[in-house]
Amino acid sequence: MHLNFSPIKNKIREDIERYLNNIIPGIHHVLSLYSSRLYGENYLDLLIEEPEKLRDILVSVTGSLITAKIIARILLTPLANMATNKSAEELAELLINNPVDLHRILQEIISLRSSNK
Repeated sequence: MHLNFSPIKNKIREDIERYLNNIIPGIHHVLSLYSSRLYGENYLDLLIEEPEKLRDILVSVTGSLITAKIIARILLTPLANMATNKSAEELAELLINNPVDLHRILQEIISLRSSNK
């Protein structure tokens, strides 16, 4: 299920999907399958709305916190490039260890980008 997102959220989803497919071909489909099976939602929707669920998927898919963090860093690179003072590494650390703070930062990014339109 794809949530009805604003154009900014859709742009974020598209940028992440495109970037991820260029860096790790096929991972998008694996994450989509897992997230659909476990939560009935796309993993990018989970990233924006419930990042703790995406963290759980990454750990489940990879079987390793280290590998989950590496994939998270790649996945979050486009967000780090979108008007934030956080690096992809810092965002990945938040996804793994403090998804509530990551959610707050994502909402700030969305709000900033929405107000710049």
